[in-house]
Amino acid sequence: MSDPLSNNPASRFPAAYVHGDRGETNDVLDIHAAILREQPEPKEGFEPLNLWLVVLIAGLLFFGGSYLTRYSGGFKADHFDENHINDPSELPNLVAAPTDPNEAVKRLGAKVYRENCAICHNDAGEGKPGIAPPVAASDWVSTNGIARIGRLILEGGGGPITVSGVEFNVATAAMVGFRPTLTDAEIAAVITFLRSNWGNAGDPVKAAEVAAIRVATEDRAGKAWTSAELLEIPVGGAPLGAAPVELTPEILKEKLKALPPDALKALLEELTKK
Repeated sequence: MSDPLSNNPASRFPAAYVHGDRGETNDVLDIHAAILREQPEPKEGFEPLNLWLVVLIAGLLFFGGSYLTRYSGGFKADHFDENHINDPSELPNLVAAPTDPNEAVKRLGAKVYRENCAICHNDAGEGKPGIAPPVAASDWVSTNGIARIGRLILEGGGGPITVSGVEFNVATAAMVGFRPTLTDAEIAAVITFLRSNWGNAGDPVKAAEVAAIRVATEDRAGKAWTSAELLEIPVGGAPLGAAPVELTPEILKEKLKALPPDALKALLEELTKK
């Protein structure tokens, strides 16, 4: 009689074996923990780079890039100047604009105008009807001298005035004088600025020119001019018909003493340049 279990292979082994559990009491990972702690064997060609070597290579690359930028000659095959860096004069149809020697003076004049004049004459110099005539395209500005406009800025003015053929009646608002508030250099700068903008023209003005007018009009200080009075004065000098004044060393000394320090300094600098 055959064994009924002989036809069933599973009956020949313990149940635990059949179901995959061989009765082990240790975890496989615990058994291999020692092996897993071992580092892999080093292989040739895969060694880690030294940090200082990386820093050195980065420094060399930076130096090389800087050197090429500075001494590349603009990367031009036909250029033999190693210090060449994009010279604008070599670009086609491009000529370097000459620098304006009076640029600093004009900037000062623009600042003086904004802070003292624009409130009445407006930002573009077009003036305000009934309040202030224009300083744009003005024949009072575009002259060969400053005898009139210099006096007008120093002492102020009022009444009707004709500017470039157009009459303006500003009797309701007189222009204030800037003798006590603006220096000779500032007045010269603002006239220079006006002469280079808004359709005006004329030579730059020097502080010594304003200083001379300031001294010559000391007896007029604080008294505003009318346009009729100013028109009697040539733009480049003393009033018409005025008797010549003999300038003695004593008179010259007194006039120099009366000059403000900044005006005297500007006058001396002007004289030493000639």
